[in-house]
Amino acid sequence: MFQFNQPWAIKPALLQPLAEAYTSSMREATFLAVRSTTSTVASRAGYELNDGVAVIRLTGVLLRHEPSWSGLFDVTSTAHVSEVLRLALRDSSVRAIVLAVHSPGGAVDGAQELARQVYAARRSKPIVAYAEGLMASAAYWIGAAADQVYISSETTELGSIGVVATHVDISRAEDARGLKTTEIVAGQYKRVASMYQPLSQLGRSTLQEQVNQVYSVFVNDVATFRRTTPETVIRSMADGRIFLGRSAIAAGLADGKTTLDTLTSHLRTSTASMGPRAQTLLQQFKNDASLRQQYGSISRYAEECDPAVLHGYDQQVPSH
Repeated sequence: MFQFNQPWAIKPALLQPLAEAYTSSMREATFLAVRSTTSTVASRAGYELNDGVAVIRLTGVLLRHEPSWSGLFDVTSTAHVSEVLRLALRDSSVRAIVLAVHSPGGAVDGAQELARQVYAARRSKPIVAYAEGLMASAAYWIGAAADQVYISSETTELGSIGVVATHVDISRAEDARGLKTTEIVAGQYKRVASMYQPLSQLGRSTLQEQVNQVYSVFVNDVATFRRTTPETVIRSMADGRIFLGRSAIAAGLADGKTTLDTLTSHLRTSTASMGPRAQTLLQQFKNDASLRQQYGSISRYAEECDPAVLHGYDQQVPSH
């Protein structure tokens, strides 16, 4: 069952349709939210492998585990993506990873764990997020953790960095049906936001406290992932807005605009030239915060150590 009396990191306009679709799912197989136009993953490992570049797709609403009723709409299980990412990192034939995302976000539960797994993966292999039309809220939380973020077009939607919790009060609906539910609880906060009664001031403050706490974690993670400060994230990125195309790049949410084919081709070319010495330097740079602070980019570090070894790795992906 959906739990709406808890924080969600999802494009706000989609949470209510999601609730309504779930509520009516026993009567109608109709869903009002985003349906992806992309194909499902092609291999048994869960990723598409093209000449050393693994493409992992995140589409639709993000939930920790795929529910039994997910056939009504697109769902990506963050637990499943986590396992797919582990497989790609262990696969010696995978030299780089692309997270291809078309998602409005979803449940907070599972999003941060996957985001931090993606961030840690940067130490092992280049990993880039690609927004195919929509990367919002929890989806952006995860995508921002990659080395770089790219958008597919001028109308690609990024952002919606914020948290929402919805309280559903069904007490009047029960009254109309001649029903009344009485809950027997122990503990002041056990049913502080029960759906069987109007939301109390304590319930409201409790939900607000949870939302604020998750928002703070979200903002701090984005600041870490995007190499900036929480203050900058709050000021420029995290007021809940959706940014379109170039405005997302200008705000610092993305690094450029390109096509998926161009991105994967660039990753194939740049990683193919990386020999053992290059891999060692890259590992050192990613694992040592003082080196990153001193040099700012892997190219500057490589120039001092060995100008030839990282040729092409840090070049900007060509735009379109």
